[in-house]
Amino acid sequence: MPAKERFLEIYNEKITREGADKLLDFLQRSDFFTAPASTRFHGSYEGGLLEHSLNVYDCLCDIVSRDKMKEYGCAPSEETIAIVSLLHDICKVNFYKESQRNVKDENGEYATKAVSLDTALVAAKASPRKPSVQIPSRSSAVLILLVAWRFTAIGR
Repeated sequence: MPAKERFLEIYNEKITREGADKLLDFLQRSDFFTAPASTRFHGSYEGGLLEHSLNVYDCLCDIVSRDKMKEYGCAPSEETIAIVSLLHDICKVNFYKESQRNVKDENGEYATKAVSLDTALVAAKASPRKPSVQIPSRSSAVLILLVAWRFTAIGR
């Protein structure tokens, strides 16, 4: 099964709380399914973020199924496992852009490395001296949504 299809199946089956559909809509309009997980390390290729998120999901499912976890009374819900693992790197959505880097391919030729931080955008967003910079609704908005979602789930 393709990674995107698997992600959507897990997400739709396990994550059922209010707002899940809106978050999924955001993810589908973003680069979540094509973004790299990092610029140089794990998943530094197109689709790496999705693959990494699914790997974390598989690992977490394995860890919580172990007898020792049951002895400790650790029994998170399937929804919690899906949210924590599949969305743990949501801050990387719309964070990378393709750019030219001095990276040689297997033939010794310089090639485009498609995972460079958009540092200009990050710097512009971080600067309080640039109030005219429009901050698009991105990962920070999603983080706020997740925090609010969590407080709703625990009844605060």
